[in-house]
Amino acid sequence: MSLLHHILGGTLILMYFITFILALFNEGISKKFRRIADIILFFQYIVGIILLINGERNVNLHYILALLPIILIPFSKMLGNKLTSFLIFIIIFLAYIVGIKKGL
Repeated sequence: MSLLHHILGGTLILMYFITFILALFNEGISKKFRRIADIILFFQYIVGIILLINGERNVNLHYILALLPIILIPFSKMLGNKLTSFLIFIIIFLAYIVGIKKGL
């Protein structure tokens, strides 16, 4: 299950990076691509919860960083798609790095 968590995390980094790049050129395509990334993020949360239920633990910073994109969602219209995509990319990248250092 942790391998799936790794794969989804790496996929999310790529998807949010691509979303940010697309937002620089075409806002419409970027929004559609971000919806797909948001769905994968939802499944990443489910896998993370299953790992927690099974007793797998990580450092608290990983959990905080992983949950920060949820806080950005209500502000995404105010911040704009470009900035929101960039912030989510950075946050998920940091969560991935912190999680990998722990080994989960």
